[in-house]
Amino acid sequence: MSLGAERRMENRLKKLEAMIKDPRSAINLESLLDSINAFVLDLDYPALRKNKNIETFLNRYEKVMGHIREFQMRSEDFDRVKVIGRGAFGEVQLVRHKASQKVYAMKLLSKFEMIKRSDSAFFWEERDIMAFANSPWVVQAFCNTLILDVKTRWNSI
Repeated sequence: MSLGAERRMENRLKKLEAMIKDPRSAINLESLLDSINAFVLDLDYPALRKNKNIETFLNRYEKVMGHIREFQMRSEDFDRVKVIGRGAFGEVQLVRHKASQKVYAMKLLSKFEMIKRSDSAFFWEERDIMAFANSPWVVQAFCNTLILDVKTRWNSI
């Protein structure tokens, strides 16, 4: 490989790494993990597992995603204090982190309701505003992650 080609490859890899580390990037680490997690969970049905490629994919990633889920923040890490708001897609709860005792607002969105309605695209815009805004008038997101519970909800803490 020529020196120029090697440099171009290194530059591409550095740019990719920067995109993965940048929390504003569409392919940041948290987004990639959430995407793979959702993909694994959505494919885990007997009818879909009959497909050889899906079965192979699940055999490769199902266990490792289970381990990753163990390390990620979950709704069980919080005590619910009370509901502070309700909307078309779910509710906002006042919660207390069990370990630190800090208080947060946790947004619970119904996956079923969001898929059913066409105007659910707001989710990403709202998430980006809360995650990246630097204003005393905008609530700063502490954690934006896909957390699935029994009712299949997305939580934003």
